[in-house]
Amino acid sequence: MEANKIFAGQLMQSIDISLKTIDQSIINEILKNKLILQFFEEIDDHNVYLNYQVAKRLQELKQEMPLIDSIYLVRLHDRFIYSSNVFHQVEEFGDHVFVQELERNSHLSQWTNLRQYREFSDQDYKNVISLVREAPISDGTKGFLVVNISTATFQAKMNGMYNVKNTFVSLKDRNGNVLLTNQDLSSGNEKPLSSVISEYTGWKMESGLNNGMLVGIVSTFSSIWFGLGVLVFISGIVSIVYVTRKNYKPLTEIISRIDAYVFKQRDSLKSIESDEFTFIHSAIDNFIEKSELFEKQFEEIAHLKRKNIFNELITGKCKSVPDEDDIGMNLPAHCNRQQVMIIEIDYYRESFSLYQEHDQYLFKFVISSVVNEIMNNHSFAIRSEWTSNHQLTGIVFLPDPISDMTPTCEKIIEWVKHNLNFTVTIGIGGPVESLLHISHSNNQAYLSLKYKPVLGNNRIILYGKTPNQSNKESHKSIRLIHDAVDSYRLMADDWEDKFAAIFNEIRLYFKTKDEIIDLLNYYMYNLDLQMSQASKEYLEIWKNEVLPHLHESVKYFETTEQIQHRLFLALHTFSNRIVALRQERNYHQLLKEVRKYIEEHFYNPELSLDYLSERFQVNAKYLSQLFKEQFGENFLDFLTMVRVEHAKHMLSNTKSSIQEIGDKVGYTNAVTFRRVFKRIEGISPVDFRNLKPKRITSGGVPD
Repeated sequence: MEANKIFAGQLMQSIDISLKTIDQSIINEILKNKLILQFFEEIDDHNVYLNYQVAKRLQELKQEMPLIDSIYLVRLHDRFIYSSNVFHQVEEFGDHVFVQELERNSHLSQWTNLRQYREFSDQDYKNVISLVREAPISDGTKGFLVVNISTATFQAKMNGMYNVKNTFVSLKDRNGNVLLTNQDLSSGNEKPLSSVISEYTGWKMESGLNNGMLVGIVSTFSSIWFGLGVLVFISGIVSIVYVTRKNYKPLTEIISRIDAYVFKQRDSLKSIESDEFTFIHSAIDNFIEKSELFEKQFEEIAHLKRKNIFNELITGKCKSVPDEDDIGMNLPAHCNRQQVMIIEIDYYRESFSLYQEHDQYLFKFVISSVVNEIMNNHSFAIRSEWTSNHQLTGIVFLPDPISDMTPTCEKIIEWVKHNLNFTVTIGIGGPVESLLHISHSNNQAYLSLKYKPVLGNNRIILYGKTPNQSNKESHKSIRLIHDAVDSYRLMADDWEDKFAAIFNEIRLYFKTKDEIIDLLNYYMYNLDLQMSQASKEYLEIWKNEVLPHLHESVKYFETTEQIQHRLFLALHTFSNRIVALRQERNYHQLLKEVRKYIEEHFYNPELSLDYLSERFQVNAKYLSQLFKEQFGENFLDFLTMVRVEHAKHMLSNTKSSIQEIGDKVGYTNAVTFRRVFKRIEGISPVDFRNLKPKRITSGGVPD
């Protein structure tokens, strides 16, 4: 009986240690893990990145402690529950009765008595024991962290600790409910020999022998067993000494083999002769490390294999139907048809690709997870892979009877639109009866997305529901392109209307993206052909600035409205530059003629801006502005300078009077002539004439 009591105590101690380990780990997470603390303080329940990190950490805890069946978090301020990557309100949660009890009485014992638990209302209940820890530990005002341990898992762990054939063990909670037992409760024959109560949990463990007659035998011969135990102990010590000495040489050989084949970088065995067991320990660690590496590589290879088989299926290269392991999912029992859907991120280059690589990976993970969850919730099994940077391809296994998955796809589009900063468009191919023919559905889904530029994005495009007019009236599109090119070459007033007519034709006949690209490339080819005949100045701008932008725009576009706007903006900007250059060239010649006219007709007293405006048919104010920009001085200053220079020449070389000279240079009033001359030269005309000849000729008089 004493031995049985010791056994029960050791077994109870082992259980307590396992539970304490879990308890201490959970306390440590609440105290130190910033993600957990941030979750309880978070206001926004749509913080995708935080929820993803918390879910990842909870999954790691379950892997680190295999006894844990499930974990969920209860946030008090918004009564928000997070479990198994699913968000619940308290009333919608399968375990809401227990959560409501926690809200009323937050001071429950850390480890509960036996209770029943389920996460979703459509699941069966299972027996669990739960650990409840408050967050924060000090007052529990933020919420709770609940850990559930399945009694079935606990029973399996306990059965591995003793011989279940000869010994029965029963563990009861504080209310006397049986938590664990390997005893047939209906028989009632076995009587416990001993019982132990845990100081940690308050649970009671009872143990005994399955056959009651063995109790008397064990009691009668207990002294014999004790003597035999002492004898065995002494014999064991002697045997250990003997075996150790005898087997030291094989041990040395083992070390030598390890040194030769595993650690070839070591020169000899002498360096480890003093610590053979440390050497063996390091060899085992190295073996474990390599095993883990091989296991990781095996998983990666398996994932690549499944992805390769998926790609072979949708491209039609698969020769036989793969099994479930190769596909990477359990196929539905009643499924005779499959269908492909392709989810394409809208404006990938303009918006999505601007995110950092880590954020792009997170968004793609969110999209694939949401797609799988929504499809599964509506009875559609799906196997999906990212087949390009912006396309998620999914093989949907249709249930019997076949259901329309269009409403389900609309839910996906709405979820992405309202929860992420971008939208998606879904192309759906037709159903096929065999996985070997799934490539046909994939081609149809891919083709349906070709109508996205005309039909628009953030929508569903079904194969067979798109208008098939793209091959009609192709000669009319070519004629429109030639008309638009000729009009643009001549910079006619109607070039914008003819340019818009090309896109009206594209929308009218529902061209696919490939057909649109071909038409626009043909349009740019003809434009380039016509522009190559332009002057060198125009051609340089076209080749270096405009044409590369046009090609870049056609290469990356989503909708016809987008590419029409981009091309029009580039062509309109170029046409404005051409007009400006032509005007600049015309006005330059005009100003040369105006200046020449002033120099030849300076003597005309009627010469003014209004006179020149009427003479050259140019607005007087605009002419003054152009004159200032071209020559750096205004018209009146230039005219005055020309007249004064000619007056200086006459004063130095003729004997004409001041009045006569003033008349000859355009000043009918002698007083005005004297005032202007003195303002320019600093002296009066009379004083200028009286100066020495060398001073008179220093004015640089024109011939």
